[in-house]
Amino acid sequence: MIIFMFFLICSPDLNLEWQNTGELTGAVRVSDIALGLNGYLYAGGQGNPNPGSGDSGWVYVSQDLWNWQLGGNLPGNQDGVYCLFNGAGDTLYAGTGMWGDLPLVFKSGDGGQNWTALSNYGTYRPGSRVTTFIEDRQGIFHLGNNYMGMSAAIPRRSTDRGASWLVDSGTITYNSTHYCLQQSADNTLYFGSWGSGGGVHRSYDNGATWSPAAGMPGVSDCYTIIEVGADTIFAGVDSSNAGKVFKSVDHGDSWTQMGAGYLPTATAVRSLLYTADFNYEIFCGTTPNAEVFVSVDKGNTWSSAGTLSGATTVYKLIEVRKTSASAESLFIYAATGPNGDVFRSLLQVIVKVDENPQAVPPDAGIRVFPNPFARAVAVPGHTNETVAVYDVRGVKVGAYRGDRIGSDLAPGIYFIELPDRGHALIKVLKIE
Repeated sequence: MIIFMFFLICSPDLNLEWQNTGELTGAVRVSDIALGLNGYLYAGGQGNPNPGSGDSGWVYVSQDLWNWQLGGNLPGNQDGVYCLFNGAGDTLYAGTGMWGDLPLVFKSGDGGQNWTALSNYGTYRPGSRVTTFIEDRQGIFHLGNNYMGMSAAIPRRSTDRGASWLVDSGTITYNSTHYCLQQSADNTLYFGSWGSGGGVHRSYDNGATWSPAAGMPGVSDCYTIIEVGADTIFAGVDSSNAGKVFKSVDHGDSWTQMGAGYLPTATAVRSLLYTADFNYEIFCGTTPNAEVFVSVDKGNTWSSAGTLSGATTVYKLIEVRKTSASAESLFIYAATGPNGDVFRSLLQVIVKVDENPQAVPPDAGIRVFPNPFARAVAVPGHTNETVAVYDVRGVKVGAYRGDRIGSDLAPGIYFIELPDRGHALIKVLKIE
């Protein structure tokens, strides 16, 4: 019989260990990363891996989630790949930049080996970069672009898979850059921007029309928007040169600043990630020190989860699972600048263990934070419940409240059985 054992991170101060997977050849900035075909990881870079080619926009691919190589070449001389999106049918989309010409969205159905361009999205140049791209639940494409001196930086949408593009006909005609697009559970669309219409805009009709949400005090740029639970959105911003996170539960009609004073080193929050599969935590990536922060209480307080050495800005954070015969690992990956590096950090390991106590893989990567620890630890989400603890022989060594585990246990590996789950869900606890 196989039991799944979950690795337990025990400290609310989750100072993660970040590993640099290696600089992407020739890249100076990694603007976006995405999972695609076959579980491969893709990165959109700005830089020139082939000096003299004149092309500084490339998509890189990692098949083993560690080593990187160049994907297929995007036709034309792109000045950068600024966004990636894995859409229906494992079709990968890349939004690019093109100085002096209309930037394009490219698509690949073969894992990034070959790319074809969607139709251009304007009769005159509204900007020089496609800065964000999504496919919504109705199969409609949406793209955002940057300002570059033009007054028509308006989100575009396509209802025919990119054969033609539509635009809001006059509701918003301000100078702006669209940093992000997000669709909520109730299908409301949001984009974050800067400029005279800066902050957050929303659409209730699949992007046909847009209207501004309420302003956030002092905000000049909204870089990232995520949904945390049903119809609760979080926005990462630059507010008077300070990185802040705001929350809205009414589609942006009002905003609450979260965790005031808990991001002391940040001048802007550039990326947000909600790890629904990992203790419901929120991570944010910042600038100028590329420090990642974590909140375990839905944004009320924040603590540092480490800095990414050599980087200045965390442009994107994503969750990635890696499965092997003996374990399943959950990582956070971070796309950064200015050196073209992608970092990763291990969040948890799901160990596949036979009832034989000797079957715990010696290389399962079981860790605990802090390690070692001297006091009892808590099981997030079960602090008021009684949990059973077993040793590696399967012998029950006691029952504990979920916030008081480990103070009287000898060093070793233990299994914590969580109650009321309807199946055997076990967390692994290592005491040293």
